Amino acid sequence: MGIKVLLVDDNSSFLEHSRSLLKHIDERLEVDTALSTEEGLKLLSEVDYDAIVSDYRMPDKDGLSFLKEVRERSIDIPFLIFTIVGKDEIARKVYDAGADHFLEKGENLKDRLETLARVIEREVYDHRSKTKYEDLFYESTDLMIEMDKEGKIIDANPAFKDGLPKKDVEVKGKHVSEFFSKDVAEKMVDTGKLSMESGEKKELEYESMGGWYHSIFIPITNKDMRSFHVVIRDITHRKKIEEKLQRREERYRDLVEGSIVGVYVIQDNVFKYVNPEFCRMLGYEREDLTEKHYLNVVGSEDEDFIKKSIEKREKEGGMSRHVFKGSMKEGTEKFLEAHSVSTTYEGRPAIQGTLLDISARKEAQRKLKKSQERFKNLFQLTPDLVFMINSDGYFENVNDTFLEITGYDEEEIIGQYYGDLSFFSKESLETLREKLKEKERSRPFSFKIEPKKGTKKFLEVNMEDLTEEGEVVGHICIARDITEWKRLEDLSNGLLKSRELGLIVIKGGEIKETNPYFEEISGYSRDEVIGMDALDLLPSEERERVRRKAVEMLKGKRKEPYEHGVLKKDGKKGWVLEQVSPIHYEGERATLATFVDITERKEAVERQEFLHSLLRHDILNKNQVVQGYLQLLEERELEPSMERFVEKALSTIKESTEQIKKVRKLRDIDREEDLKDIDLNILLSTIIEKERMTTEDLGMKIRYQEKDIHVRGGDLLKELFSNLIENSIKHSGGSEIKVSVEEEGENVSVIIEDDGKGIPDHEKDRIFKRGYKGRDSSGSGLGMHLVEKITENYGGNIEVSDSKMGGALFKVYLQKV
Repeated sequence: MGIKVLLVDDNSSFLEHSRSLLKHIDERLEVDTALSTEEGLKLLSEVDYDAIVSDYRMPDKDGLSFLKEVRERSIDIPFLIFTIVGKDEIARKVYDAGADHFLEKGENLKDRLETLARVIEREVYDHRSKTKYEDLFYESTDLMIEMDKEGKIIDANPAFKDGLPKKDVEVKGKHVSEFFSKDVAEKMVDTGKLSMESGEKKELEYESMGGWYHSIFIPITNKDMRSFHVVIRDITHRKKIEEKLQRREERYRDLVEGSIVGVYVIQDNVFKYVNPEFCRMLGYEREDLTEKHYLNVVGSEDEDFIKKSIEKREKEGGMSRHVFKGSMKEGTEKFLEAHSVSTTYEGRPAIQGTLLDISARKEAQRKLKKSQERFKNLFQLTPDLVFMINSDGYFENVNDTFLEITGYDEEEIIGQYYGDLSFFSKESLETLREKLKEKERSRPFSFKIEPKKGTKKFLEVNMEDLTEEGEVVGHICIARDITEWKRLEDLSNGLLKSRELGLIVIKGGEIKETNPYFEEISGYSRDEVIGMDALDLLPSEERERVRRKAVEMLKGKRKEPYEHGVLKKDGKKGWVLEQVSPIHYEGERATLATFVDITERKEAVERQEFLHSLLRHDILNKNQVVQGYLQLLEERELEPSMERFVEKALSTIKESTEQIKKVRKLRDIDREEDLKDIDLNILLSTIIEKERMTTEDLGMKIRYQEKDIHVRGGDLLKELFSNLIENSIKHSGGSEIKVSVEEEGENVSVIIEDDGKGIPDHEKDRIFKRGYKGRDSSGSGLGMHLVEKITENYGGNIEVSDSKMGGALFKVYLQKV
């Protein structure tokens, strides 16, 4: 069966050439062309087409506007965007607008048209299959309905209508609650929404109209709405059988569910049943143990003993008793006594037993000892100052951090009255005295101390009472050095007056303070933003990215400021360059955000990028048309001189296209990119496999020892290593290329070397300069410069030297994940 295609593009040469090639590629394709969207709409009103292929950028309307008008005319056929514009720039817009497919034209038009022909065939086939599926919907004997996410019935098959008490009731447009109870209808709508959100089928069982039903919910996508299918089946008979089996099982479970001892059944080395007391005894929920290996609840030192005992019981039968250490969910152990006997469970051999807890006294002693050791470790190893004062005000204990910061020896502190120690100022002594008298402990408090050596320090103190038999016998104080926070707080108070730097103080996600420059940037007054959620100032699509970068900077993992959009009071979007730091504000932890307005600079960059993109689009489009005609000439028999002319013209076109792409890559490097985890082995293997045919044609070998390792990088890493490997293939003049990977501490090095003619020493220092070209190179002089810039952008560096194989060696350093 033939396929009628409408091809819309504003380039007449491209249309003529593409129509000829598509017919040559697939004789089933019947292609009509239109030079504008208006001409295309006219043809669509006159001819029934199977598919539409449209350019993206056209003078009268772009491809997405064309798509919208096609759908408004209820023309429901596959719509494909075929353009020179890069996938990264518009792909998401295209698919969000409802296009069925997106393809880049690429530098080899003939190859891309072959791909386009295959995509057209597949999309048309899928569209025709959908029509057949709709026929199946109406002919099925199963009860089927199509609903939207609000519960309105869009369509119902005849089987559903026949199952209704009244045959002449109109179903379409009615809410599902008119045919099912309110409770069941709500469940059906909720389950349908879940299937739409996940893109997967969902199932639901429910009781309705005196019986039980099982429904399958299948998400579908229409052109105008989101909806789902529901297939309904009567399972009343099956449910009755299940209820009988459940009642029989309950008679057995009632005997053991309320038992005061633990009861268990083990089969095939896993728990098949455990009762509530067994779970309580070990601190697990029942689902934590069912179908899990029985050794999960046995202490490691008793595993071999219990394993042998179970195996013996399975082989010999009979009863056994054994004491062992059981492993609780929380990680502790207790002494248990188990009695087990051989039995059958669901018709197969099993072990049934009871469990008693015999560890009350031993466990109490063990916990007490462990608690004492834990307190001792925490007391000494904590980075905070810890000191204990008895109820009479005398120091009983201090940790090493206290001695280190104050500069005193333990003998100078222990046994001394707190009021006699010189490192407490008069004001601090009064604060401490008042806190010791308080009956109830409130929020942390702060005071100053004067160490034996050094400057004054500010401490934030948490105090808790120590009690014995209900009586307060002392106090434990945990103090944190907040001197640096205090300094930052003073600094932030000064910045609040600045009119050159924007500033806000954030605590608990809310804005607590701001300065005049922020008011000038945002248009909000101070009173309007105090108490506002800081995220409300950000565009919704940027909130998660900004939050992540702020957290990285607060943790010290990021040093460079980051730029992001900001929503002004007048509704316009501005741009700022921001950095954050932790501070202590009004006695509590907070975040100081400082930024400058870069809106004008950002808009200028975007205007420049648009002009560059437009220029690239036009030149690449014309290059493609020229290349297509030259390729057609190549297939004809020409005089040798004419063949050389065609060959040189194709080479020049290819070099021109490559140069445009490299310039675009250099511009991409300047954009901020979120680094991610890159599987280096997959990346290198893909690039090498792509180049393997070229090396074989040239009589070269390429060796690579796979190594599973990950690095921090982005999408441009593929460009980096492709350039290096292609450089060795084209210019080394050798017979072998070796690629290897080494781990060097926190870094990873990728080594690419060959046995060719190498690089002279006087050229090694210039090879990464922009515009540098080797003696035998006809390229743009941007390839190796691009390699260096990509490496630096990902926090690495590149070196060039002589290889032991006799040629050149390039070594790229990247950050290991």
